[in-house]
Amino acid sequence: MKRNGDKVKQLKLSEIKYKALFDNMSSGVAIYQAWNDGEDFIFVDFNRAAARIDKINKEDLIGKGVLEVFPNVKDFGLFEVFQRVWKTGKPEHYPVSQYKDERIVGWRENYVYKLPSGEIVAIYDDITKRKQSEMALRMSEQCFHAVADYSCFWEIWVNPDGRPIWTNPAAHQITGYYIKEIMAMQDYPMPLVHEKDQARVARAFRSALNGGSGKEFQFRIRRKDGSVIWAEMSWQPICDEKSIPIGHRASIRDITKRRYAEQRYETIIQTALDGFWICDKSGHILDVNDSLCNMLGYNREELLDMSICDIDVSETTEQTNSHIEKVLKSQYSCFETRHRCKDGRVIDVEVSANYVDVEEGQFFASFRDITSRKKNEEALQKSEEKYRTLLRNIPQKIFYKDLNSVYVLCNDSYASDLNIQPDEIKGKTDYDFYPKELAVKYRKDDIKIMQSGNMKVIEEEYAKDGVDLIVRTLKAPIKDVKGNTIGLLGIFWEITEHKRAEQALYKLNKELEAKNEELESILYAASHDLKSPLVNIQGFSHELSQSCELIRLASKSNDKTAQTKKTMDITLNKNIPDALNFILASTTKMDSLLTGLLDVCRLHTAATDVKQIDMNAMMSNITASMEYQIKESAAKIDVEDLPPCVGDPSQINRVFSNLLTNALKFLDESRPAQIRIYGKTQNDKSIYCVEDNGIGIIPEHQGKIFQIFYQLEPNKRKGEGIGLTIVRRIIEKHDGKVWVESELGKGSKFFVSLPSD
Repeated sequence: MKRNGDKVKQLKLSEIKYKALFDNMSSGVAIYQAWNDGEDFIFVDFNRAAARIDKINKEDLIGKGVLEVFPNVKDFGLFEVFQRVWKTGKPEHYPVSQYKDERIVGWRENYVYKLPSGEIVAIYDDITKRKQSEMALRMSEQCFHAVADYSCFWEIWVNPDGRPIWTNPAAHQITGYYIKEIMAMQDYPMPLVHEKDQARVARAFRSALNGGSGKEFQFRIRRKDGSVIWAEMSWQPICDEKSIPIGHRASIRDITKRRYAEQRYETIIQTALDGFWICDKSGHILDVNDSLCNMLGYNREELLDMSICDIDVSETTEQTNSHIEKVLKSQYSCFETRHRCKDGRVIDVEVSANYVDVEEGQFFASFRDITSRKKNEEALQKSEEKYRTLLRNIPQKIFYKDLNSVYVLCNDSYASDLNIQPDEIKGKTDYDFYPKELAVKYRKDDIKIMQSGNMKVIEEEYAKDGVDLIVRTLKAPIKDVKGNTIGLLGIFWEITEHKRAEQALYKLNKELEAKNEELESILYAASHDLKSPLVNIQGFSHELSQSCELIRLASKSNDKTAQTKKTMDITLNKNIPDALNFILASTTKMDSLLTGLLDVCRLHTAATDVKQIDMNAMMSNITASMEYQIKESAAKIDVEDLPPCVGDPSQINRVFSNLLTNALKFLDESRPAQIRIYGKTQNDKSIYCVEDNGIGIIPEHQGKIFQIFYQLEPNKRKGEGIGLTIVRRIIEKHDGKVWVESELGKGSKFFVSLPSD
């Protein structure tokens, strides 16, 4: 039984050795059994690295189909590779592709081949981070976990003649023969041995009969049903109390699964992209795989004659020994170092090392060449530093959000506006910084742009330190290598002053257009209205000239007839006075027109003394000063409580005096005159109305009454058509507005809007 224990111990040590080899693999490894002629592939084994890569426990998938565990494996393209490799037996390399389902997303590179036992093996690496950042990041993968299920030991005693004299029930489990059949077997053990192994087994059996011992002797057993299994045998002589040999005892176990596993593991190690080595506690290399030879440029024999210190260039011998001691204590270490190749090149490597207390202690390590990654990291670091410097100093505000409109990062300028540090924005949303209505708008814009996949420039409101500003924002979707939107980039800058300047320029242009139109109107009206009196002056001046010529001729004539006297009388007493009266009236009209025109022009240069105006007091003064006209027209004036406004008191007085005069001027004589003056405050404006029940104004005239010299009834009403023009000029000068609402036969409402404060 002690020897049984020794054999078990040796078996466990062997298992530990193989397990340690695969526990250091950084690549994921999955082993599948084809089901129903390749319709699915069932998980048989799954290493720790694969579990980590695919974020799933081995226990949750063993016995399940790959289509169940990875539902999108067909879209991924790997399932077809499985089917081809299983049918043809030819290994295939499946290049870098992205796998995605509801549970995981990642980039994978797969190498698939078929084992002699029929299983499919996939070795793969998770290179998601390398794909995302254009570099191969360190992947800490656990190596393949291989645990074989061992059968019970077959124990048998054989006498010096080579005949079995005792065996245990495990014999039947291993060979398929019953104990009686084995005990009666002629030429034992040859009927149980595979033909190709019979010569070796015969030599070992003779050694046992001669008192020799042996251990871990491997051979094939042909079972009773014809199937073949691998077995491992150890034997020791049996002696009596006088130390005389009386036979030997053999301990045999089924190692078929282990043999297949060893073949699989050896194949995996030799085909893995990572380098592997085994070394002792002194650092001497005991074994290597082909990938390590290719990586360093040495052949296997050269490496087996070297130690760690011969290859590592980052550490001195003392530092290497110290590092070994640390691994001895922690049992595991993952680190980066530098190795020198045979051609003198120095490469950066990532090392994953385990210490296993087997055969006086051994280190099992995997190596990955990360030279390109290190160069990329250095280049990326420099690029990122330039990028961060630019972000820190650029005056524009820059931010990056994910698909859910959650902030990922921002630059210093934007963070300063939010009164935070740049790294504090991660995980926040617009609701954390802006009023709800703005945050809702920003989020809707984000979603719309990300869904459309197109860049957009937006002018929108922006709050900074409680101040509402206007910004111009450029928002663009961020896409991955496949064109899928993964976030949003925003850049914006304040344009408040620019917009105000634009608005001021727009307003100025509109004012200039209005002034030009008004000037054209004034020139037209002046030329038209001044032409009539000028024509009169010209005509009657010609008539005076004719009258003067008639008088001159009559004075020279000696014929003083009655007709001549009558003509002279008409000329002196009627024609000449009438002509002079018409000329005088025309010059008076011209003087009135020119005075009104000068009055309008002076409004532009008149100084404005803006102050708060008590409109109730002002209207009281206006109605008092116009008491005579009001009584003469028998009008009822109703002045309600009026809100105050801001303006030049003398000019505003003139506005409402003109409006009241206008209302009295155009009363309807067919009904009692009523004039109502009232007001209200609305949106920082004081709005007043002078309402009458006069003759009213037809719609086509309502837009003309504010033009200079325009008169509704020039033949019935006195005036020059200047009053409402002056009203409009004064109100516009006060940033106000004047308009009319009127209906013919019912009356008019003149509205005036002025700043309330």
